[in-house]
Amino acid sequence: YVASAINTNLGKPRLLDRDTLWRMRAGAIPVRKVWLERSYNMIERGESSKDDVVRVKKVRCMEQQVMLVESTNFPNMWVLPSGGQLLPYPDNGSIDTRRKETPEQAATMYAAQEAGCVGTLGECIGSTKDAWKHAMTRWYTMSEVREVD
Repeated sequence: YVASAINTNLGKPRLLDRDTLWRMRAGAIPVRKVWLERSYNMIERGESSKDDVVRVKKVRCMEQQVMLVESTNFPNMWVLPSGGQLLPYPDNGSIDTRRKETPEQAATMYAAQEAGCVGTLGECIGSTKDAWKHAMTRWYTMSEVREVD
C-alpha cells in the first residue's frame, strides 16, 4: 500500500552532526501483516487421465507489506518515509540545541506525516549516507502498523 508524501517541515531548522556537519535524518520501515486466502488447484491422479480429479485447496497465509511513499523530489519513485531531525524553534526565535528531536521521534513523526501510519517503533537496524543530500539517515523498524486518517 502506498501514500503520497507531504513535506510540512519546510524552513524549520535541522539537526547537524557536530563533526561532519552532515544533516541527521531518521526514517521508518513500516511493515504490516496481512492474512490472505489463496486458492490452489490440486490434481489427484487416477489410474488413467480420465480418472484425474481436480480439487481446489484454500490456504490462509500471512503476507508482510512495506509502506512506501511517493518521492517529493523524483516523480514516480517510491521511497521509505524519512526526514531530517528538527531542532525546537521557540516563540522568541532562538534555537535551543539542547532540546533536539531524537531519531526515534523523527522516524515516528515522518511515518505519520508522510505515510499516514502509526505503529510500534523497533530498534535501529542501520544507517545510510547520502552524499548528494549530505545527510545520514538512521533506519528503524516499525511493526503493528495501521493507517490513520
